[in-house]
Amino acid sequence: MLAPQDKPDLWLGDLDYHGLVVCKASRLWYGEGRDNAVWQITNNNDGSVSLVNMDSQGNRERLLSTREEVLISEGTGDAFNWFRVAGPSGTFGLKNKATGRYLAFTAAGGVLGAVNAYWWYMVNTLP
Repeated sequence: MLAPQDKPDLWLGDLDYHGLVVCKASRLWYGEGRDNAVWQITNNNDGSVSLVNMDSQGNRERLLSTREEVLISEGTGDAFNWFRVAGPSGTFGLKNKATGRYLAFTAAGGVLGAVNAYWWYMVNTLP
């Protein structure tokens, strides 16, 4: 699970069938919906990573950035690739290869692409 640095109880996840990605309280990801907040990180040959959503439907869609908008979808290419940037206290930023924008969290629980680095924690890592 990925959590914003300043809100460690919020987890990044897939909200609906339209690919919307949000952060919401960990207790709200329950039952089969819990898998919507689980991400598999895969390494790419260029040093970037892809984040694959492990939802219970088995869609295995990947996190992508289309400038300001961040969502999940099927596909490949630079919009689906992210570079990890080391941050303070064990955090990291995710910078999109295609847009050069960072995965960021909004106060309303939304997720978008931002110009400045935003820091995330990896939490509840599954074996």
